[in-house]
Amino acid sequence: MSSNFIICKGYIPSFIEKRRLIFYHIPKCAGTSVCNVLSSLINNNVRLLGPLTPNSGFSVNRPQFTSEDFFSSEKENVLNKSFIYGHFSINLYNYFLNSLSITLIRNPVDRTFSHYNYQRQRKIIHPENSLKECFDEGYILDNTITRQFSGNLHNNININDYELALENLRKKIDLIFDFQDASSLINYIISIY
Repeated sequence: MSSNFIICKGYIPSFIEKRRLIFYHIPKCAGTSVCNVLSSLINNNVRLLGPLTPNSGFSVNRPQFTSEDFFSSEKENVLNKSFIYGHFSINLYNYFLNSLSITLIRNPVDRTFSHYNYQRQRKIIHPENSLKECFDEGYILDNTITRQFSGNLHNNININDYELALENLRKKIDLIFDFQDASSLINYIISIY
């Protein structure tokens, strides 16, 4: 991939990154902003369409075709892209071994309230639904970050899932930025590609 980006202020890389870029988008962690910027700069990109789990997306047409279902149906096309992003789990990691993997992360409680308010404001869920009802119905996952990075998308999560998610974040994700510092992630990626 040839670079035609301008080096961002404060970032002078000692190399130009050649690996495919993978963005594990955690809902309500500023990922849409990052994806919009990077996908406008990296032409050969694809979004894995769909929610993380069949019931965690919009309330219409449940269960839904998930991002991992989309990947399965479009695998050959997806694997030829330079930038892949979406709400997919670490379960796809082995397909992206020689890639630069990134994510933005946020306090799980704050992320959950943001997700709940987002869905209520957009009338994805009824404004009268309580947060507990949203958990019970699966409209909002009980710990999206743990589920996404442990790969446990369907069963009750436990301490082992939490520990696995932490291990996967440490060992399998190359760059982890706090969601409040999304602009630094964008600057860094632009600078090395």
